[in-house]
Amino acid sequence: MTLKNSLPIFAIATLTLPLGAQDAATPEIEPSGEAPSKAIRGYWAPNKESALEMMMEGLPNGARNDAAALAKMKAMAATVIEKMAFRFAEGETEMVSAGGVESAKWKAVSEDAKTGKLSVLITKEDGSTEEGEAIVGKDKMVLSAPGGEKKIALDRITGEEFKKRKAAAGAGGAKAP
Repeated sequence: MTLKNSLPIFAIATLTLPLGAQDAATPEIEPSGEAPSKAIRGYWAPNKESALEMMMEGLPNGARNDAAALAKMKAMAATVIEKMAFRFAEGETEMVSAGGVESAKWKAVSEDAKTGKLSVLITKEDGSTEEGEAIVGKDKMVLSAPGGEKKIALDRITGEEFKKRKAAAGAGGAKAP
């Protein structure tokens, strides 16, 4: 299955995981001090603990109380999380997931180095566009889907880790950020 021509990349990132009430699980991000459009460059992956916590918050009470079902859901979620990764370079991005690799172009619409906030316009390969937001720190980031109600916390990873995740998704090696 390929993600090409599906959802916008920031929306894919936040919708790939069935996230619930994210505010409690979204980490505080300390801005790096540099322009967020520069700080975002590199390789990123979901913060496993934060992503699992967010997923568990979205479960109905009955599912949270069923230890066997909860253990199975956590294991499945961990597999999904471990295959996700992002590469942000100047003007382009890739999102790797169990479903494949999605590439897009991005352009900063606004940014604030004091808060680390970056608003972007994403252009997919089919030409469609979507807005997205991120709060970017030195080694942590939070991506928000359009509207800001769905978020995913990311940690910076190495190019080698990105390459492993991309290979696990059935795609080639890592490009330089």
